[in-house]
Amino acid sequence: MSDRKTTLGVNLRETRRKKGLKTSEMEKTIQEAIEEEPTIEESSHISVNVIEGRLFRKGEIHLIGKVHKESDKQRAQELAEINSENKMKVINGILVEA
Repeated sequence: MSDRKTTLGVNLRETRRKKGLKTSEMEKTIQEAIEEEPTIEESSHISVNVIEGRLFRKGEIHLIGKVHKESDKQRAQELAEINSENKMKVINGILVEA
């Protein structure tokens, strides 16, 4: 796998599957993927919070913040889903303000 951050405009973090990450590591990985995504204009306005699952319940990833485009909101969700462990549920609380 290449160490370059982007190739042909595709965020390489989206191709990595992290296994066995701690909550704080997963938060950092997802946050960095969002911040490094060139198509998200207001990436610094998005925060990531990972809540660990218990026994039979999977964890959740909460996205919060404000962006100006629906496409930025959707891309942040895609990156969270791609970089999550075990297909955790993503709760997208990002607000789109025109």
